[in-house]
Amino acid sequence: MAIEVRSAKKPATKSASRDLAVNLRFGKGQVSARERMFFIERLALLLETGSSLHPSLQTLKAQTQNPVLAAVLYDMAEEVMSGKPFSQALARHPQVFSATYVNLVAAGEQGGFLPQVLNQLQQMEDKREKLQSTLLTAFSYPGFLLVFSLGVIVFILAVVFPKFGTLFASIYDQLPVTTRFLMAMSELVRHYWIAILGGTAVSLFGYVNWVKSPGGSEILSGLKLKVPGLKDIFIQVYLVQVLQVLSLSLGNGVSVLDALRACRDVIDNTVLDDPHR
Repeated sequence: MAIEVRSAKKPATKSASRDLAVNLRFGKGQVSARERMFFIERLALLLETGSSLHPSLQTLKAQTQNPVLAAVLYDMAEEVMSGKPFSQALARHPQVFSATYVNLVAAGEQGGFLPQVLNQLQQMEDKREKLQSTLLTAFSYPGFLLVFSLGVIVFILAVVFPKFGTLFASIYDQLPVTTRFLMAMSELVRHYWIAILGGTAVSLFGYVNWVKSPGGSEILSGLKLKVPGLKDIFIQVYLVQVLQVLSLSLGNGVSVLDALRACRDVIDNTVLDDPHR
């Protein structure tokens, strides 16, 4: 299988490449899971065809379209060229390569089966992506129904109810409490819709920032393990992720302690990640 070397947007100088790598380490820039998986797959293929590690990294750097990933590959190639192990080069970029990658690559380097380890990592990434896609599909339909229902309610309050406003006003004393409440809500939506939209936008912005904060992340993580129905789903997802990493790590000679540490990187739950709990 031939590998085509394509032209890509590359940093103009070596210093620019290093600056991009440093920016990534400080949270600037992004490398997606699909790009990481594609890189691992192509690197394994190059190594299996007899190419050495440093030329392979240089080739992949020339192929990538992501300037941040290109900078990371340049940095890793420089580390390998200076005599550092590939696992140490990966460890310099924890935002891209988790402890699972570092431990498994280190075991593969020591055992002489690095291409096989890379293939297993690529398969693990593929399974994780399919799992995330399945969860997204499962939650997207209820989310769509919720948004659609809210849209219908707003349409009725803003468009349908005003058409009966005169009739309802003439018999207001005879209307049930629920109808009076809906009339009040209709007036509120029609006269203060700008304030409602603004308040909704501010609330969503505040919620997103709250979820990203340590306190909000901890509360949300706790709810995932307490809410009936959701609790069983998330526990099973976490269990599958942990067992995948454990099986892959222990099967390739990684110590139990390092394997358990690597499992902390695959679980997106601060409550389970807290060693004091």
